[in-house]
Amino acid sequence: MVPASVPIFIITCDRLGVLRESIASYREHIRTPFEIVIHDNGSTYQPLLAYLEELEGSGVAVYRHAERIVAQEQLNGVAGTVARWFAGRAPGNYVVTDPDVALVGDCGDILELYAHLLETAGEIEVVGPMLRIDDLPDCYPLKAEVIERHMKQFWHKSPLELTWRGRRIGYQHARIDTTFGMYRAGFRFRRLCRGYRTYAPYWARHLDWYIDPQRLSGDQEHYLRHASRVTHWGGARLARSLSR
Repeated sequence: MVPASVPIFIITCDRLGVLRESIASYREHIRTPFEIVIHDNGSTYQPLLAYLEELEGSGVAVYRHAERIVAQEQLNGVAGTVARWFAGRAPGNYVVTDPDVALVGDCGDILELYAHLLETAGEIEVVGPMLRIDDLPDCYPLKAEVIERHMKQFWHKSPLELTWRGRRIGYQHARIDTTFGMYRAGFRFRRLCRGYRTYAPYWARHLDWYIDPQRLSGDQEHYLRHASRVTHWGGARLARSLSR
């Protein structure tokens, strides 16, 4: 069952542009009531800090953590924020995501679909979207690597199907990291759980795959200068490719 309002926990650090774009996509596409909750890991980019204050002023809960992420395992720390937010509230399904995952397409009931899948498939803990790779720009230096890796890992599979409100929906068994995954009520968040990934129109864009190195924004430049080894397609890996 979808609760009265689904919290979407966004893990961020200095990612102003993609955070704005992702939140805008949720507000544009999701029809089910939801609320944004920010889990910030040691941001230092002043415009981002100002934006977090702006969000707080509008009623968004912001949980600040002084330390930046330096190991993948630390990403599981958002479980503490989830527990704090639900303290005193009735348990409910919730979403955990990175700041650079934007929804696309006619997916207004995506949270209801994900809740349905969690309720009817006991072998999974999370449901999230497939990530598009069909429209990546040539300017992104890691385009070929992204396509090759995601074809081997996900897109080579033949989708399973179900009927949802008269629409045929494709999905596949796949583990999900911090990529807009909905978790069942009471489940303690951890990365890379067994789950389903859904196809169009219940899919998403990974915004870091659309970066143009010749037109970096201020927050992108700041992020690349401070990227840890944990950051991936829009961080340390991209920075290494630009320094070759």
